[in-house]
Amino acid sequence: MTFIQFKKNLIQNILNLNPKKKTFPKGTTLTSEFFTNEKVFIIHKGLIRHYHLVSDQKEFLLGCYTSNNLIPIDNLLEFSIKEKSFESFSIEICEDSEIYILDDSFLKNLLNIQINIYLELTNYIALFYEKLFFQIRDIKVFSTEDALLSLLLRAYNSYGNTNNNYIEHKILNKNLAKCLDSTEETISRILKKLEKENIIYKKNSIFILNDPSLIEKKLGCNYCKKHICFF
Repeated sequence: MTFIQFKKNLIQNILNLNPKKKTFPKGTTLTSEFFTNEKVFIIHKGLIRHYHLVSDQKEFLLGCYTSNNLIPIDNLLEFSIKEKSFESFSIEICEDSEIYILDDSFLKNLLNIQINIYLELTNYIALFYEKLFFQIRDIKVFSTEDALLSLLLRAYNSYGNTNNNYIEHKILNKNLAKCLDSTEETISRILKKLEKENIIYKKNSIFILNDPSLIEKKLGCNYCKKHICFF
């Protein structure tokens, strides 16, 4: 089972248990300080951007998420500990959004009556933070060009149409720049270079990876964990 299918099945199993749902209007920004008992987001409708503050005080855009995405926002085990752990992040609501919230109460109940789903959730969260580690590693270790290709490959693995090698969601240069702590001018220059080298093609913010296997070879993906190369 792929990471995407695993996530889809897990979300459906959780929604069958009727978690709470909240509505957030466009323009809302939710920081880590906003949350008290909430542990997990499941996006039902809308669009959000998820930012993470790393240790050197730089804020990175981790991804833009639409419906059927599950995002952990705190340590799942914290409901057994009085003092809340601190993880600095922010969530920008880009469209009016409906989001299911898994809080302490829901998770305690899940642990008691559906331990298999609870264990699947903990497994998913472990994979989420593992893929997050490698995503940030690529940003900080790779050249800007290779870090950009890594992001596009993750987007392709998450939202790609393998028949034509294109990514089914529009990706704006300004968001790529936010992901890479770079500028739109730098991203535009690199993209033009990659197009000239026939590695990618871009039209109306839609990307085509002319040969994803060539990008994987360039990035050394055979030595990495391809099963978590997703957003």
